[in-house]
Amino acid sequence: MSNYSSFFRLFLHSGTNRKKWQVAVLTSSVGLSAAGLLWHQYHHRHYASSYSLHLKRYSASAEYPELTKHANLMARQLTPQMYAKLRDRITPSGYTIDDAIQVGVDNPGVPSRQYFGVSAGDEESYKMFRDLFDPLVRTRYDHGPDSRQYHDVDTSKLKYPFESDSSFDINKYILSSRMRATRNLSGFTFPTFSTRAERRRVERKFNKIFQQFTQANNEFNGNYYRLWMIDEEIQKRLANVSTSM
Repeated sequence: MSNYSSFFRLFLHSGTNRKKWQVAVLTSSVGLSAAGLLWHQYHHRHYASSYSLHLKRYSASAEYPELTKHANLMARQLTPQMYAKLRDRITPSGYTIDDAIQVGVDNPGVPSRQYFGVSAGDEESYKMFRDLFDPLVRTRYDHGPDSRQYHDVDTSKLKYPFESDSSFDINKYILSSRMRATRNLSGFTFPTFSTRAERRRVERKFNKIFQQFTQANNEFNGNYYRLWMIDEEIQKRLANVSTSM
């Protein structure tokens, strides 16, 4: 599952003597194939239909995974009754409860860590398999389906480590900084279930977004690198920046 850790990695860094930001977006691949997208849509519809027929060959009790020695949250929450209720459900993209729990079946986890043991294949997974997902999210984050996440970006509320913000010398104390963002896009399957064509489509979208940064000529100006564009020299330069932070 490590190959699907995120759609992209986004690094923003600024040096002491640099006014511009440099941006490096590393994606799994580039380009977009219309034929690939059509195949992707057909594949999931065909897969969902075939999966439903295949499931009917065996009972839910026969398909229920062996979890007696597992310590992850999925194993603690999933019951034979819940599995029987959820196993016939398939999201529009073709994701099933067996897809969702397989990572937890393969990785038992340890009692000292609250390892989830499930993965969502798309945004519909959270509704389709909410009997399993909701309790896990609440246990791990104390955040239920009706909870709201608040964001306060008012910098005046920040507490500075010095007497006042005016005494903070940016050039003296900050050599570089980096911000990393990992998010899923609505309308696309998640990295655990995305295809090569879909990853390329996501990359094209972000390519357009970062082109706007470059054209705006503001503080977010920088360089966008597609994976195949990064040669050995660029790799060394980006690695040096990362290790200096």
